[in-house]
Order: sequence, then structure tokens, then C-alpha cells
Amino acid sequence: MRLILTHNSHTQSKAVVLLNRLSSGPSGAESVRFCSAKPAFRPPATPTTSTTIMPRPPPMTRSAMRAVVLSLYRTCLRWTQLPLVERSKFLAGDHMPPALAALQLPPRLLTNKDGIREAIRTLFRANAQEKNAEVLSEKVNMAFEGLQYLNRFTGTLENAEARREANRNRDGVTFRIGQVVRHKLYNYRAIIVGWDKRPMIDVSNWEGVVQSTLGVNQPFYHCIPDSNDTLHFLGGVRKLMYVAQENLKMCHALESRIHSDVVPQAFEYYDTTTNSFIPTERIAWQYPLDLPSSSPTSSSSSRWSASRRFKVSVQRANLVDASRRLKQHLHDLSHKIWQHLEVHFGVLERFSTQEPLGTLLSLLTELKEMDPFFSSSLSSSSSKASITSSTSTSTSTGTCTDNLNEVLPGYDALRVLRDLLAFCEDAHSTRKHSNDKTNVHFHIGQVVRHPSLGYRGVISGWEKFPRTGLPSDPPSLQARHPYYRVIVNDLDRDSPSTPAPGMVVLPQEMLEATAAEESAVVVSPLIPDNFLFFDPMTKTFQPNAMLKFKYPDKEEGGVEGGRDGGLKDEKAAALIVETVLRVLTQVLIQAKTKLPRQQQFKTDLFIMLQGAMRKEDAEVVESCLWSLWLAHPEENVRRLMDDGVQFMLRAKYDLAVARFDAALAADGEFIEAGNKRGTAHFLAGRYEEARRDVEATLSREPLHWGALLGKGLIYYEQGQKVQAIKAFRATLRIHPWSTNVGTTLFHTRKQLEGEEAGTMAEHP
Repeated sequence: MRLILTHNSHTQSKAVVLLNRLSSGPSGAESVRFCSAKPAFRPPATPTTSTTIMPRPPPMTRSAMRAVVLSLYRTCLRWTQLPLVERSKFLAGDHMPPALAALQLPPRLLTNKDGIREAIRTLFRANAQEKNAEVLSEKVNMAFEGLQYLNRFTGTLENAEARREANRNRDGVTFRIGQVVRHKLYNYRAIIVGWDKRPMIDVSNWEGVVQSTLGVNQPFYHCIPDSNDTLHFLGGVRKLMYVAQENLKMCHALESRIHSDVVPQAFEYYDTTTNSFIPTERIAWQYPLDLPSSSPTSSSSSRWSASRRFKVSVQRANLVDASRRLKQHLHDLSHKIWQHLEVHFGVLERFSTQEPLGTLLSLLTELKEMDPFFSSSLSSSSSKASITSSTSTSTSTGTCTDNLNEVLPGYDALRVLRDLLAFCEDAHSTRKHSNDKTNVHFHIGQVVRHPSLGYRGVISGWEKFPRTGLPSDPPSLQARHPYYRVIVNDLDRDSPSTPAPGMVVLPQEMLEATAAEESAVVVSPLIPDNFLFFDPMTKTFQPNAMLKFKYPDKEEGGVEGGRDGGLKDEKAAALIVETVLRVLTQVLIQAKTKLPRQQQFKTDLFIMLQGAMRKEDAEVVESCLWSLWLAHPEENVRRLMDDGVQFMLRAKYDLAVARFDAALAADGEFIEAGNKRGTAHFLAGRYEEARRDVEATLSREPLHWGALLGKGLIYYEQGQKVQAIKAFRATLRIHPWSTNVGTTLFHTRKQLEGEEAGTMAEHP
């Protein structure tokens, strides 16, 4: 019950005495509960014929108000000293009172007593300077509400601790938190994220429970399923599942990387020693005896387990070394690029506030500031001895956590490299091809309308040949017809035919200019990210510096130097972007050579890919490797490759093959052109041609997991399922996080088992 301090001065004085007594009394849950107890109920007075209006009591003095605030502050802090709070791992932000929620504190702050204490201090400091009596009174009421919230949350903590103690009893519970299992009936993979010794909801009519011999008399598990598996086997993506123990079995280690956007909320990373996911601190606290064993789940001898642990430790050491080499290489490269740019363009800081150079220089700076120094993990026999010792004296969880912290800087450096490459490629390519405005009817910032559907939008970009893959093209449109990126007007959402909020890609024939009076009425959250303001004189939205750079106006570029020097800076920016892109492309091209020193970069990328403990890290390395394979010094070859890929996305496979043939004619050593041509042949159903291209790619790049996956799909379509399974497994050994390969592998294996069972039935 909230205490309304401004309505009863007698209640105010009692509150001050009570809170002062509590703040100086012994600590304990009883004191907090007593503070938040409801006041004694008083029956209303007998109504009379006349109504007496009671005079409003005088407001509380400032000194009395300060005493109440201090008492509240001390009482809240004393709550954090309860033994129950000190032991708990919790997130108090699930149902925070408004006063605490308004501070928008990071969730990680509210996970222990120190975080809660800091949140309380932040809350009281935020209102310490308030002088308005009415506002201050309302703040005090909210503080009482916060104290009551802490009291209620004490009960939540007690329930959580009781559940934690109950979870120490694992009798009858087979699986542990973080283990990857497979459903026996529905075939999908999942990670164990929690369990109940008996179901907490009514599951008696569930199909999987009805078919189970134990029914409801068995443990049930909360699972995070693989999104690709549920889409394939269940017909849709599922986030969480509740499964009986009898319907689960352990999943093969090679197929144990789970793809789901829920995984990062519950688990930190994947541990290759135990082939399981390591839970977050909160989940690990809830299940104290569920941490994975230091030895792999196996019935093999201890000698085999020790050998396995040693092998994994060496792999981890190699991963750490690769991470440090990549980090140092990219650090040195960024310094060389920075020095080269300063020699030719002067002090670069003058461009820091100008786009696109502001973004480019911030990415280069991030690489420069990374610590380049390291010591090799396998540089001496003593380090190898330490590996052997660590396998027998420390748990895998601690070792894996340490190595994760050591390799994360390497992934962070690759993430910056990926972003820098993507940024430079987009800015340079768009600016170069936007110079040709032939047949381009609309310009950046112009408001247009869809003639048949009626909705309006703002032009935020255009291309003669869009990189964005479209599902289909109207037959009347030519290949080089301009396509526009249009920000859809949210005010035109009344029509059911209007696309979802955001941006769409439309051909020029599907757009028309709007009337001037309709141009200003366009609203979208994407407009501030792309435009500065609406110009009532030109009836267009004025693009920001980045869009101006990508789509320069010819009228502004007529005279060298310009009146304000803007053209000179713009040309310098274009040269800087082109220089950085050229240097990075050259580094990637050199990594494809057979010289050991240059090839080390690519070798380290594959080590990082194979050893990635998180999906997002594997995706970063995957992107860098694709950039490496597609890198080529000639602009014409790169353009042919881009065109071929876009033709494939639109199911125009013959045109795609023609583009890749042209790329190979220009450079017969370009491996990726052959791989892409094999992909086009496969999609067109020409499996023999596709297999020849794929095998040629693998003969020169044996670790090309994309070609290996393509080889497996070709074998599958040709009915050679044993060979297909071998190719899929080889793909996962190189790229364990490869999307959908685990699902395809299991599906193929089940089909093969069905065919073999049918053959045995026919010929017993």
C-alpha cells in the first residue's frame, strides 16, 4: 500500500520514527517486511446528514522530508545486506517500479547485491537536488513503492533459493544444462536450458507424452530447439520446447552447434571439450550441480579421454595463436594505411566530422588501438607441458573461459575488418556507378508514389543493376533498368496492399512523381538516418553527407575547388575510400597465393572458423573468407561476378553462367568464378557440369566449405546419399557453425536408413 505522505502529518511523523528505528536496528528480512506492512484498518465513521470538510494538514517541513528520504535510503541499502541477497544471482529488472525503470540501468547491473546497491544510490542521487515540495513528495511516495518492491522481491529470492536447493537432487535426471539432445520422435536438435523432476503444467494429452511408457512420471526439460530443424521437421520456427526425458537422446558432437536467436540469452559459448554450451551465470546458479563434466561424455577408457583432452587443448592453443597473429597483422596494417594516407592527404583528423570519412577513420582507429603484443602459446616445450598439466588439474569450463577471453580480440579485429571492407565497397561502388545517370528519372530525396498501390515514399538510393536480390522481375523490364530504394511512408499504412514499414526496392516503371503539396507529408523512422530536413523550396528531402557522397550532384561538381572547397574535400574523401579499399583488396589477394608468409592470414582464418565458440564469431570469419575468395584486382572481373550472383538470385542461370564464363576467360586462375559457375549449373539442374566445377574448386582450395556443401547437394540429388553424407560431414569439420548443414545431414541419413530398411525387408 502506497503511503500518501502529504495527506496526514501524523502518519508522516510515525513514518520517520519507524524508518529511523529500522535503519539503526538489526538487519533481517523481518525488518523489511515490517516496514512495508499495511497500516491498521479503521472503519469509516457513521455517515451523518451534514458533511464536515476537514482542513488540509500543513505540508511536511523540508527537514522532516529529508529525514524520511535518508531513512528510506538506509533501509533500502540495508536490504542488500541480507544473507539471502548476498547469496543470490538474480535479475531484479523483471518487474521494476517506475522510479527504477526510468533510470534505464543496464540489466547486467541488477544481477547481484553490488549492482542493486549501485542502482539504489543512483536513484537517490538522481533526485537529491529536487526542491519542489510537491514533486519531492511524489518522489518519496515512489521511494516507498520501491521499498515495497524490494520486500516483495525478497519472497521471489526465497523461492529461487528453495528451487536451487531442490535442483541439487538430480536423482532420475539424465541430461544436464547445456547438453545438446535430439528428439526421438520429431528429430529436431535442442539445448537443455532447464528441467523439472515432474512436469509443471498439464502435459497428459500431449502426443509425445501419450506415446511414452512413463507418461508424466519422469523429468521434463526446457529446451531451445534449432530453428532450422523445427522449420524443416515441424513446419515452423520454435523458440522453446518442453520435452519428456524418454523422448530425448544425446546428439552427435559434429551436429551439436545450435542455431537460434534465443541461445545468447541463456548461454555464453560452446565448449568443444564437453560438446555442450556453457550457461550464463544466472542459469548456472539455478542448477548448481549441472555444470558439464571435465571429461567428454563417452563410455571409452580414461586413457582415450586424456588423449581427447590433450588434443582439444592443443587446438585451443592454436586458436589463441591464430587470434593473436591476426590481431597483430591487422593492427600493423591499419598503422601502415594511416601513415600512407597522412603522407598524401595531410592530417586526417580534419576529416573526422565529415562522412563517409568519419566512419572510415573511426574503424581504422579501432584497429590501431588494439594491443598488438602477444607471446606464442606453443613456442616452447614448457608451454606444451603446461597444456598437459592443465588438462589434469583444471576444469574445462575455466580453461575454456580463459581461452575465450584470449581469442575474442582476434574476432573483434576481424569484425572491424569486415565492417571496413563492406563500408568501403559500398561507398566506392555506389559512387562510381551513380555517375551514369542515363535513363534515371528520379533523384535522391524525391517523393514518389506507387501508381497502382497508392503509397508514397522517399528515394534513398538507386542502381542500374541492384545488388539486392529480387524474387522475380516483370517480363517487360530490361536487365539494366534503374531500381530504386524507397523509404515507405508510414502514414499510408491504411491500405492492406502497402508493404511493411521500412524500405523496398522497386523498378522505375512502378514509380511516379507526386504532387508538390503531398511531398512533405512523409513519415518514417528511417528518414532521420538518411536525410537532414525537408526543403520547402525544392519540395525534396535533403540527403545527409553519406548519401551526398554516394550520389554526387553533377551541378556541384562542375568547377575544381568550389567556392567553399567542398568539392576538393569530396574528391579527397573519394580518393581515401578508394585507397583503403585497394590496400585491403591487395591484402586479401596476397593471402590466396602459395607463399607461406602471405598464406598464413588465410590459414589463421580457417583456424578461427573451426574453433569459433559462438555463432556470431563464426559468421564474422565466414564473411572475411568470402571476401578473400571474391577479391580480384580487376574491376571488370568483380563486376562480372556481381552480375552473375544477381542473375542467380533471380533464377536466370544461363545469364549467370555467361558472366562467370567471362570472368574465367579474363582470369583462368580465379577459383571462385568456377565455384559460382558450378552453383549456377546446380540450380539449373545440370549436375554433371556442376560437379566438374566443384571438384576443380576443391582440387585447388580443399578447405572451401561452400564447394564441399555443393558437392554433397549434388550427390544427394543424384541419389548417392552415402557420398553426400561424407561431404556434409567434411563441411561441418571445417565450418561447424555452417547454417542448415546439420539439418540436411540428419535428413539425408534418415532417408538412407529408410532405404536400407526397405531393402532388407524386400530381401531378408
